Formats: sequence, C-alpha cells, structure tokens
Amino acid sequence: MKKILIIIVILFVTFLVLRDVVIKQAIESVGSSALGAPVKVGRFSLSLLTSRVRMDDFRIDNPVGFSNSPLIDIGHIEVRYDLGAILGGKYHCSLIDLDIRQLLIERNESKAYNVSSLKIKPQEDPKVEDSAPTQKQDKPLAMQIDVLKLNVGKVIFRDELPNG
Repeated sequence: MKKILIIIVILFVTFLVLRDVVIKQAIESVGSSALGAPVKVGRFSLSLLTSRVRMDDFRIDNPVGFSNSPLIDIGHIEVRYDLGAILGGKYHCSLIDLDIRQLLIERNESKAYNVSSLKIKPQEDPKVEDSAPTQKQDKPLAMQIDVLKLNVGKVIFRDELPNG
C-alpha cells in the first residue's frame, strides 16, 4: 500500500511539473499555426490553487515578408480568474496585468501591413452553408474584468515603402 501511495504522489508531482511545459508548448505550436508567424513563450505558469495564469517573455514574430523584429514583445501577462464563475459560464477576471515592451506595425514593399498578414481567420461552422442566411444569433460573451493594468513601452510604425 505504501508503494502505491508513493507512486501516486510521484505521478501527481510529475503532472504538476510537466503541465506548464505541455501548455507552453501547445501555446507556441497552436499559436504559430493559427497566426502564420512564430509564437514564443519564455515561461508559463498555471496555478489552480491561486487561480492565476502567468506568461513571461511572450513574443509573436513578424510573418514572412517582413523584418526579423518581433511584431509584439510582451514582458508578462498575468491573469487572476474566478474558477467558479468560469465553470458557471461567465468569464470573470479579478486582474489582467499586461506589460507590452514593444509593438511594431510595419508595411512592406507590397504595401501590406504585418498585422494584416497574420492568418487569423474566424472559425466556420461546417453545418452552415455559405448561401444560407445565418439564423443563429450567438449570445454575447459574459465577461467581467475588475482591474486591467496595461503598460505599453514602445509602439513603432515602420513604412518600408520607397519614397513613402
């Protein structure tokens, strides 16, 4: 019985340690695929006990055809959430703290902006035909943010057009 308890404790601790690594890798992989630009996370931490999510050194690089500079460089993102409210269908955050080091808006020689070149596409419902008018009205997302702390260090606009 003692060996089983030790194995369970080891598996639980391993899950707690690897959980953050797995989520970090998923954010980078899914984010890069969804945006069409590399997404990098320096550190990710999810605490179920304190209802807190934190990412440090979050970065989205420019898509292909733009400079090698990051499109956005975020020092940290911290979210403190109400798990009970989320389970009830309402997104309630007591705190969102966002520290943006730098945001780069850039236009290339093709007159395209880097933010417009990201592959963000709305999800389509495969059950709905394109020619049929949409009958379903989505309910607005129930969301509450008590405190939003936003720090923006630098915003750069770069126009790569010649004679522009």
